[in-house]
Amino acid sequence: MKRVLGELEVCLVQTEIDQKRIMKGGIPWNRITVTGNIKFDRKWGSMTQKDRQRWCAVFGLKDRPIWVAGSTHYPEELHILNVFGQLLPAFPDLALIIGPREEGRFDAVYELARENGFKVIRRTDLPATHHGCNVIILNTLGELGVVYGLADVAFVGGSLVKKGGHNLLEPAAFGIPVLFGPHTYNFATMSQLLIRERGGRVVAGEPELLRSMEVLLSDTNERDRMGTRAREFVQHNQGALDRVMEILRPHIEMSSAQRNENE
Repeated sequence: MKRVLGELEVCLVQTEIDQKRIMKGGIPWNRITVTGNIKFDRKWGSMTQKDRQRWCAVFGLKDRPIWVAGSTHYPEELHILNVFGQLLPAFPDLALIIGPREEGRFDAVYELARENGFKVIRRTDLPATHHGCNVIILNTLGELGVVYGLADVAFVGGSLVKKGGHNLLEPAAFGIPVLFGPHTYNFATMSQLLIRERGGRVVAGEPELLRSMEVLLSDTNERDRMGTRAREFVQHNQGALDRVMEILRPHIEMSSAQRNENE
């Protein structure tokens, strides 16, 4: 392995942690460059106040606090609904939008919410005038990235269960406080940095999720501060793609020149 890695001229890694790990594999430090994560360089959508008002009207949630729980897995929805029920006495106007990760579970999550006594409606049944529901099941594909922009607080699923978590950048880019469980091994560095920058918070289970939601829903200043830090976290980590291309361009040009000579 060391012999193979030692043949590499350039090695680009996301973090200094990765740099230290790969040095143990035999690559000299001067051949390794920390570029950051190109996932940050995706063109994130923006949402103006006018856009938000329009989407809230579509969802029938004008002037209501909104909690978006996205990319959820079983049994995360049960924990989320339990916490939601405990929040309602103090926050009776609170609305919950659940976006299950798997298309085949849309109906099951709808029934779960209904069986637990919540007034629930499917996204595909909207807009519905004065629907009076407090839970909406996002049973569509491709909308979650926009719907996060409606949230006052976001929870990213696959993290209270051992699924490794899902992309934390979608809500963070909108300036939304991000909550997630302890199982984020698919996004380990990203989750650690988001916590360090105080734009995200890990919740180990229902009690911690409830406490975090209570704080963020009742303290507008803390919610805004955390959301601002989340957005800044995304912005400060952009530029990795430009750094990668700057390093690779000479090698690409050299390879192209050699190919032309051989022709």
